[in-house]
Amino acid sequence: HRLTTKMHEAFKVSVALDKLQHKIESIFAYGQKLFIGTNTGVLLIYEVNEPSDDEPITVTLIETHKNFSKKPIDQLDIIKEIGVLISLSEQLPKTRGANLFAIDTHIEINENKIPMIITRLAVAVKKKLLVFTWKDTEFKDTKELLPPDKVRTMAWVSSSKICLGLANEYALMDVNTGALTELFAPSSTPSSTSFSYMGMIGAKVSKPMVTKLPNDEILLAKDTGIDWTGTPEEIGYSYPYLIAILPKHVEVRNIMTQSLVQTVELPQARIINQGKYLYVASYSSVWRFTPLNFEKQIDQLIEKLQFEEAISLAEQIEPILLDDKEAKIFEIRRLYAHHLFQQQKFDEAITIFQELETEPAEVVALYPTSISGDLHADANYHHDTNKNSDVKTTEEKSAQILGNVVEEHENGYSATDSSATDSASEADVGLKQNENGVKETETEQKIFLEGKLLEDAVSALIRFLTDRRQKISKILKSSNHINGNFNKLLEFAELVDTTLLKSYMVINESLVGPLLRVPNHCNVEESEGLLLDRKKYRELVDLYKGKGLHRPMTGTIHTILYLQKLGMDHFDLILEYATWVLETNPEDGMDIFIEDHLEVENLPRDKVLGYLERFSYDLCIIYLEHIIYELGDQTPNYHNLLITTYLNKVQQLTSRDQQSHSELIDATNKKLLKFLDESTHYKAEKILGQLPLD
Repeated sequence: HRLTTKMHEAFKVSVALDKLQHKIESIFAYGQKLFIGTNTGVLLIYEVNEPSDDEPITVTLIETHKNFSKKPIDQLDIIKEIGVLISLSEQLPKTRGANLFAIDTHIEINENKIPMIITRLAVAVKKKLLVFTWKDTEFKDTKELLPPDKVRTMAWVSSSKICLGLANEYALMDVNTGALTELFAPSSTPSSTSFSYMGMIGAKVSKPMVTKLPNDEILLAKDTGIDWTGTPEEIGYSYPYLIAILPKHVEVRNIMTQSLVQTVELPQARIINQGKYLYVASYSSVWRFTPLNFEKQIDQLIEKLQFEEAISLAEQIEPILLDDKEAKIFEIRRLYAHHLFQQQKFDEAITIFQELETEPAEVVALYPTSISGDLHADANYHHDTNKNSDVKTTEEKSAQILGNVVEEHENGYSATDSSATDSASEADVGLKQNENGVKETETEQKIFLEGKLLEDAVSALIRFLTDRRQKISKILKSSNHINGNFNKLLEFAELVDTTLLKSYMVINESLVGPLLRVPNHCNVEESEGLLLDRKKYRELVDLYKGKGLHRPMTGTIHTILYLQKLGMDHFDLILEYATWVLETNPEDGMDIFIEDHLEVENLPRDKVLGYLERFSYDLCIIYLEHIIYELGDQTPNYHNLLITTYLNKVQQLTSRDQQSHSELIDATNKKLLKFLDESTHYKAEKILGQLPLD
């Protein structure tokens, strides 16, 4: 035989028997025994020594029954519960003309609630169906049923129902009542049958075929379904693969994805013995299909970047056959997400990252420096498999913290050690094994994102970050009992919000303001530089103001320093955002208008005074004293206004409570008298009428 592997090697194929002198009509494997029925009625029994990984199979003839039957032995099986070998060879008068049989064994509870082993043997005889029943090891009865046509193939789907392949249809028969349900009739649905038929073999079929699958499923031969490369002649199942004999080769397919996994050229193959021990036979040869270790199969698929197939295979394997099954599936899906990202399938990749509750740093690191910052340079740290597995990186600990906390709050997170990783590429791929035993792809190339490609990638990232933001915010609001993780969660929140800000700058700058006007965790330094570069002045003040909601002094100081630099071109913006500063911290807020900066000195003084009058006489006095004493402004109107403001302040204090404000009144009067004595620029005729008589 010649092996041609399409996707990966699921079975190691070896010759069990070759150039047999007898013409093979049927084969059956049970335990370490291989039974062969011939066209002359000879029964051959071989003992099979199971091979190790590197050794060939050895088969030894231990029994020959030359007179087992006078007719060809067309089918073999065993009822192991009663120790009986069943052969189809027209030996019994009652079953003369039989063309096939099927055996089913179930445990049923009788009327006394005692479990019993029930074995049923269905034999198709011309247009009849005979059903023999054993209860435990005792033969009980025979039932004769009448299908509408000769049964060409059949398989049990439950203890009382059998699927029949007739000349032109498939039907489900209840062996207790004889009721027949046509499977593909318009009124028939899988839900009405207690089992499901799936996958439909497809291609043009030469005969009806029924194959029993796990979980009460069956596979039926129809002209639609699996896209075989030729016409299947026989179909079998060997967990977890579908096996088909075609005219020139044998195909192995994933039953769930229907993908072609392996092709083996066996031109004369005609018989399949399905089950745990898979054999394929021609007229004179028998081949053993030995399944490879599932771990190795998964590694092959990952190495070939066949992540969907690796996931499908891992999901079908029973946990007892795959160590840390859930962890392995998680890791394969994570690698698949990185691979999809490399293939520019950003939405699909991000969807998987969301489902895996991936730590934000791992996803952000996939993007260029303009989005990811320092994380981009550290994108390979996940592949450091030489480190002690007990010593986790900061990023790994962060991922575990986030996973554990969200799992605690929403029962939806998978707690796992993960961190930013470079994504898989079809170029320059190698393999390393991670702590979950899954080989990881790694690459020295990174996808180059710019233009429309960058926009598409960032749009997907925004979806991820928004989802993370909502979850982290919800946790932080109810995190009184997770103080040990609180600071780490704040780090996650800062990364998410700051990256979201950068992403909005790429996709839609109008979204920046709304983000900054609500409570956020944007990094002030990074965000400040980005907003200044884009001349996003209003948004920058929103950033400062937003931070001031939680830390007033910090927020106002940032805003003051920023507004001092804007100058005349943005005077309206200065007045708009100075308001909240003066209301929050008026003493420091006045630095917006009196700091020793050229931009501040050149602000329109009349408009500044008109603006400050909305707040208090004190702020007006501070500004007027600054421009007169510090800047040497000799404008008569400003000198007059300072005198008037002193007088108004004294009058205001006197009207409130002269005794309690006596010191402040005296201080203001002294400043007034001093200014009247020193200034030579006010208009005395306008001032005299305002002065009190005393």
